[in-house]
Amino acid sequence: MLKHLPKQNSKFSFRLGAALVGIVSGTIASLTPFFIPAANANIIDPVVINRRVGADYSVCAGELLDRGINAEQVAIACSQALVPPDLSLCVGKISRLTPVTASDALNACNRVRRPVEMSTCVVDIFNRTTGSTPSVVTSSVNTILDNCRRSLLPLKFSDCVIGLSQQISFSSDMALRSCIAAEERR
Repeated sequence: MLKHLPKQNSKFSFRLGAALVGIVSGTIASLTPFFIPAANANIIDPVVINRRVGADYSVCAGELLDRGINAEQVAIACSQALVPPDLSLCVGKISRLTPVTASDALNACNRVRRPVEMSTCVVDIFNRTTGSTPSVVTSSVNTILDNCRRSLLPLKFSDCVIGLSQQISFSSDMALRSCIAAEERR
C-alpha cells in the first residue's frame, strides 16, 4: 500500500533547513526589542550628553543683542529661525561690513532660506561694485540687499552681478536688474 518514496537529496534538505532557520532566527532577533524590556532603561543617550541645550538660540540672541536690536525683535527672530546661528551671522556680517543697519539686515536675513549665502551676496556685491559717494552707497546697498534677499541662489546671483559689472560698462543697478530678471525667467 505504501509506495516507496524516492530518496531525497540530503544536501538540498540541509540547505533548505539552514535557510529556514536563518530566516526564523533573523525575524525573532529583529522583533526582540519590541517584546523584551531593556535591562537598564535609564541608559543616557551619548548624543544627548554632548548636546548643549539651547546653545544655538543663546548664540543667536547674544549676537543680535550685541548689534543693538531690541530684545523683543531678537526673541521673535531667533525663535523662528531654522538655524539661529546662521541668522545672527548674516545680520552681523551685513551690519559690520556694509552701511546697512542691524535692524534692516535682520529684516532681510529673517526672510530667506540661506541667510549666510545672502550675507555673502550683499557684502561681495557691495565691496566690488559701489562708488564712494555716501548717498550712492546708501541707495545702492539697499538695492543690493533687496535683490540678494529676492534671489533663490544668492551666490550665483552675486557672481552674475560682479562678473557683468567687471566686463560691461554700466551701473551696478543695471547689473542687479539684469541678473535678477534672468533668475525670474528660469
